[in-house]
Amino acid sequence: MWQETDPFPQVESNEVVRGSTHAAELAAQAWAASGQRLLRIDGFMATGKSTIARKVADRTDAHLIETDDFLLPESNERQYVTRLDVVELRRAVSDALVSKPKVIVEGVCLGRTLPEADYPGFKLYVKRVSVLGIDLFNWHDIYDLWRQEAEDPLHESIIQYHREFQPYLGADLQLAMPEWPEEPQASA
Repeated sequence: MWQETDPFPQVESNEVVRGSTHAAELAAQAWAASGQRLLRIDGFMATGKSTIARKVADRTDAHLIETDDFLLPESNERQYVTRLDVVELRRAVSDALVSKPKVIVEGVCLGRTLPEADYPGFKLYVKRVSVLGIDLFNWHDIYDLWRQEAEDPLHESIIQYHREFQPYLGADLQLAMPEWPEEPQASA
């Protein structure tokens, strides 16, 4: 069974954002300060990666590539990475890095689909958390890493990726997206 020294790490309150707009502001600032041309956004499914990526792209005029756009149609594969056209994804990223000043790639399993050695960049990891109290948060996805069995083969492949690569540990920036309503929209 997979082991990590601290099975239930505390989420620091300074990692927690007030919604996707706040997350995008912090990510854009940190990315700009890094001087990197590529922003790599990783995390479990349904953490807000796509929303944050779109907002960072809008703020920075960066070219956005979403790995889900490279899912093979009607694939019978049960693993996330083998459902992707990885060759086409890597070609798209390489082409964008040649022709665009700033590129964002977001998706799960980036360490496996776009190896850091071949596609270095600023690494953002997005966590999904529950608010338990003032400055007290629970990171949902860490519990998945401790499960004996996943819900399905797709989920299991993403859990295995996190067990092997531990992308949250190597991230340049970790942001925790609380499960509370998004910031209010301005009325028309």
